[in-house]
Amino acid sequence: MIFSEILPKILGLLIVFLSIAYLYFKFILYSYWKRKNVPFEEPCVPFGSIGKIIQGKDNLGNTFCELYKKFEGCRFFGAYTFHKPVLVIRDPELAHCVLTRNFTEFHDRGVYYDAKLDPITAHLFFLPGEKWKLMRGKLSPVFTPGKMKQFFSFIQDSAEKSSKTLEEFAKQSKIVDVKGFSSRFTTKIITSVVFGIESDPIENPDEEIHAWGSKIFSSETLRRNLGFFAPSILSSFGISFTEKSVSNFFEKLFREAVEFRDKHNITRGDLLDLLRQLTEESHNPDKKDSLEKTGPALAFGFFSAGFETTLSAITHCLYELAINEEIQERTREDIDKNLERNDGNLDYDVLQDMSYLNKVANEVLRKYPSVAILNRTCTEEFKIPNTNIKVEKGTAVIIPVLGIHMDPKYYTDPEKFDPERFNRENTANRKPYTYLPFGDGPRICIGQRFALLQFKIALVYLISKYRFSLCEETKRKLSHSSANIVYILTHPLNLRIDMR
Repeated sequence: MIFSEILPKILGLLIVFLSIAYLYFKFILYSYWKRKNVPFEEPCVPFGSIGKIIQGKDNLGNTFCELYKKFEGCRFFGAYTFHKPVLVIRDPELAHCVLTRNFTEFHDRGVYYDAKLDPITAHLFFLPGEKWKLMRGKLSPVFTPGKMKQFFSFIQDSAEKSSKTLEEFAKQSKIVDVKGFSSRFTTKIITSVVFGIESDPIENPDEEIHAWGSKIFSSETLRRNLGFFAPSILSSFGISFTEKSVSNFFEKLFREAVEFRDKHNITRGDLLDLLRQLTEESHNPDKKDSLEKTGPALAFGFFSAGFETTLSAITHCLYELAINEEIQERTREDIDKNLERNDGNLDYDVLQDMSYLNKVANEVLRKYPSVAILNRTCTEEFKIPNTNIKVEKGTAVIIPVLGIHMDPKYYTDPEKFDPERFNRENTANRKPYTYLPFGDGPRICIGQRFALLQFKIALVYLISKYRFSLCEETKRKLSHSSANIVYILTHPLNLRIDMR
């Protein structure tokens, strides 16, 4: 009886609260860009401009690509992610300011980082300010061309062994899920280089490390988008960005790998050894941020970055080569020619000389950039050149990479897959800051050389041995995840494979 009397009052208070919240969003929070006289996308309470992403109806790259097209003629425009105003940059000159020229005013990504609640986030992608600067300085020597030559043999060995597993399928002209294969293939490589573990997820698809690697990017849509666009909400409710089970697995994996090498005095010259070396150099009980604590986070960061982005690039590349058979054949000829002049042997220098393969790789990353947007936060007030508009400290900034890459002003007929966009003449004439697959400026992806090395070695072993073609099971319209900043396919990608 009492409950029946109280219930209408509770519902009434809830309606009042929601009405006030709606009005606050609509007329206070969502009037920010109007007050600044900046053109903006009309937001929808409570998701702002990313409602389709949260509802799983579209992905991050496409959403901001469509907004980019909608505001053609504007150098920039406003949008909203949940309750936060975000400035979206269309002009390459302004992208230059944000990423490089005025880096001191935009040095943070503004994404989730909580070393206490979620210590595995203490890696380069998430770290802010001075912590990022310190770590970047320590890790930069890890990714020099000299170090890439060191890693080459590890990647090559994994690629050669993995490609052989497709022979029986190719001899019978079978259909293969190239996304699934690329996922296991990439796991094998990245596990070897980062953790020094010889996994075999191709022969054993249920292998534990592959399963956990796949879980890194499978968190629910709302949690991941809050982590990217409204991290304070996660922190205030004590919610970690990374699922605890995933964090626990990779922290344990790192520590066990280090302990095993220490116990048996093993040195391989791989990334794990370099992290061990940095850990020893930084070990100081007075240092709260020593690499002894951040080692698992750094290893996790390199694993996750090298896992999903590379498998995505390989998958999209095989898809385009299956559609464009002439380009596939020309790529194969380029590989054959360079291998023949080195007695059939692949090495680091020969790979760099495969000019057409390099063009193909660049075109894949143009049409399917691994990270479809770049996000920054204004850390000091910034006046937009040639305007009276000031970007306030704390304002989020997005550069829609996919939108720029698909702009016909910079790439004629952008939907067409055309590696010649990256020949010497076109590359020299291209407007700066219109090709950003790895970002640019001081926060450019530190692992870009390693990622390209994995990607291109994989293509050499796959394209030199096999032919890939479309089949009835090939999905012609690709669908990408709405829960990730990484451009990830949400479905298998089936292609027919034959011996060449």
